[in-house]
Amino acid sequence: MTSLFISYSTQDRKFVRRLADDLRAEGYTVWVDFSGLQGGADWVREIDEKVRACDTFVLILSPDSVASEWVRRETVLAQGLRKPVVPIMWRATDLPVHLVTTQFIDFQGAYDQAMPALVDALPPADAAPQEKLEPRTGIRPRLVLSVLVIGAVAIGAGLLARGVANRGEATPTEEATPEVTPEVPARQTEAQTAQPEPTEPGTPPTDSPSPPLPGGMSGRILFESDLGGDYDIYAVDLSDLEIVQLTDSPSNDFTPAISPDGSRVAFHSDRDGDWDIYLMNADGTDLFQFTNNLAADSFAAWSPDGSQIAFQSNRDGDFDIYVADETGSAIVQVTDHPGQDLAATFSPDGSLLAFYSDREDDAFDIYVVNTDCVATLDACDAQATRLTDDAGDDVFPAFSPDGSQIAFHSDRTGNRDVFLMDVDGSNVVQVTNDLAEDREPSWSPDGDLIAFRSNRDGDYDLYVVDANGRNVRKVTDTVGDDSEPAWLP
Repeated sequence: MTSLFISYSTQDRKFVRRLADDLRAEGYTVWVDFSGLQGGADWVREIDEKVRACDTFVLILSPDSVASEWVRRETVLAQGLRKPVVPIMWRATDLPVHLVTTQFIDFQGAYDQAMPALVDALPPADAAPQEKLEPRTGIRPRLVLSVLVIGAVAIGAGLLARGVANRGEATPTEEATPEVTPEVPARQTEAQTAQPEPTEPGTPPTDSPSPPLPGGMSGRILFESDLGGDYDIYAVDLSDLEIVQLTDSPSNDFTPAISPDGSRVAFHSDRDGDWDIYLMNADGTDLFQFTNNLAADSFAAWSPDGSQIAFQSNRDGDFDIYVADETGSAIVQVTDHPGQDLAATFSPDGSLLAFYSDREDDAFDIYVVNTDCVATLDACDAQATRLTDDAGDDVFPAFSPDGSQIAFHSDRTGNRDVFLMDVDGSNVVQVTNDLAEDREPSWSPDGDLIAFRSNRDGDYDLYVVDANGRNVRKVTDTVGDDSEPAWLP
């Protein structure tokens, strides 16, 4: 059966859902990512694999897709692999330079008339799989997508969805823990000192060159990076910006989450062949496998008292939120919805779990549930409260230390930036305003600063900004892609 890969912008998701359903009805195998979780290393790897495996690459053309860096990377990868590319003009736009000689299928008019033309342009649905071709000389397709890998933003819907497997108690891993490595290749530069101009009340601040970190600033931020080729967990000391490596595995370690007392770190890794949660001491020692399931368990978050860990998993088919006790046993499913429920985090008082989901429409929005609902699973889904509702994707909620606000990143303005809102969803304020991608906010323990990752200097590094949007400062400047900051308490 002929397999198709559909590359598109999330702004065209509704059209792509219909198209994918109709192509499947024609007998095609269709792979399309509806998770909206672009950028994570696990997501990038799956995209790479799916493009390589497809018989034909279908490109949805619109102003948003032409402007999308990820769509461009997927397309260049497909062309480097000599995949047939079939462009579909959905919303009028100029053709990218690498497609100017390619004829497109016009879907701007009557959909029902364009669909037969698309099927005619595609190989027959029951065609034999195409012979794999070597990429053109001089093109390294895997690097096309991987060079700006931006961390494990998420595991992408459909990754390793291999059913439910009950587990016993978690067991310590037998892998020897590596020595902490203080030497990290980096290109640290002196911070710039210009201050941003004041803005009127209610006006999003405009980011400007970064002043240095305040003198005597202390603390550490954990993050993930691909400095060594694969992704590992690192820590940066804010007093001198020295970087220390905490894990060193030939697999990928993502998304550190720090226990309330700062002594333990949870993260997810594919070191046993699938995605599971692991624990270790804050210095990288005493590695322990927390979950052991054939599905994808990822994005751990500690409860305020350290007795529970929330995580997302697709062990029941799609991604839902689960909570386990600190031993990794007694796992309770918190949500059970056909949508994707992702990246849960506890409120400081432990009464709420915030997560993001596409359960009500095509866009991702932020929801909260009361943690006392876990006794009755149906009650959790029934009383989930939607905090955001806009055309963009609002993702990666993070409670402020006093529990009064939630930081998140969103593309509601057409570009991904960091926002704040009150815990009830009101008083949304834009914190960063830059043409680059600002993502994954993390609060400092005192609530005065927010760390985030951004590619405003080309690749992804860590930055810190005052909670009022002033004084953006660069924290890392490495040869890798640094992401998923987590502030040590």
